Amino acid sequence: MSILPTVVCVKLIQITRASIYQISDADRQRINLLYERLGPTPKLTIDFFHELDSLIQFENDVQNEIKGLTSESLERIFDDSNSLKMDQLSHKICLLSRNNLENVASLPIVGPITSYVHSRLVCRLRTVERREQVRLYKRFAKTSDSRALAGIAFEAAGQAMLQDGMDLQLVPMWHHPATKRIPLPPWHSSHVLQHVAQLEQLRQNALGKTLSLEVRPSRILEYTDNGPLSIEANVFYLPEMSNQVAFDAFILLNGILYLFQFTIGDHHDFKPGLKNFFATCNGIPAMEHWRLVFLIPPNHTLVAPQPWFLDIRAIRFYSAIVAL
Repeated sequence: MSILPTVVCVKLIQITRASIYQISDADRQRINLLYERLGPTPKLTIDFFHELDSLIQFENDVQNEIKGLTSESLERIFDDSNSLKMDQLSHKICLLSRNNLENVASLPIVGPITSYVHSRLVCRLRTVERREQVRLYKRFAKTSDSRALAGIAFEAAGQAMLQDGMDLQLVPMWHHPATKRIPLPPWHSSHVLQHVAQLEQLRQNALGKTLSLEVRPSRILEYTDNGPLSIEANVFYLPEMSNQVAFDAFILLNGILYLFQFTIGDHHDFKPGLKNFFATCNGIPAMEHWRLVFLIPPNHTLVAPQPWFLDIRAIRFYSAIVAL
């Protein structure tokens, strides 16, 4: 007798159970929202969807447990999850997957279960001491299976540094010449030497256009999912909860809107929703006065795709080094 893979069995159970419900378009949107916020858990998307009290309790539990995390307990959760010792809390905030999805023997990697949980963890780590943020980053940046926690620590420490005020050297990103086969070649950061003469020339051209930016916020303002209704100059804006847009913080300085994105990955996709996020916000300059700044560690190369939407291509891409 053949045995179906566990994922297939779970999916069949979900489909069977879901078939007894009449699901409207509005219901599907709610299910998708649950999936994006709290994770790919059948109990959430099938059972809790029709048990509002249980769903509210589950989400409150997730928020309260994250609020109570220390750097040591978060470190232990990621260690245990990576060694397949997941408890009830781990299941709520961690997602275990394969490093290579095409290889069933690939080593496991662990990361936040959703972008929402990622942002909550960043908010929590912003409150711990800088030395703990740096310690977590340096420890988990060494191994690919736990780099997600290193990224969370890097983002939390970087946000805290910008809040306190810091100087950045913004270097324009460069890309290969467009071709018929690749009409939108990706952007590359400019901080690491290129060993091909033509590419090194592109990098040198970018280095010659480096900008100095002094970030000295007058105050800090945390915004919710819908974003602020208006923005003020020299105010540093941070996400309070979830963040589905293509940046982690922003500030308006001298008529230029700087959108900051922290990353320690080699590639970073351009998330949708950037333009819509500011659609109803007062005080936003024209898009040609926007700068998307990737904040990366030293000796790091980043590749980011060009956006497909023509108007968003008016945004200039930069990268800057943040040394912890």
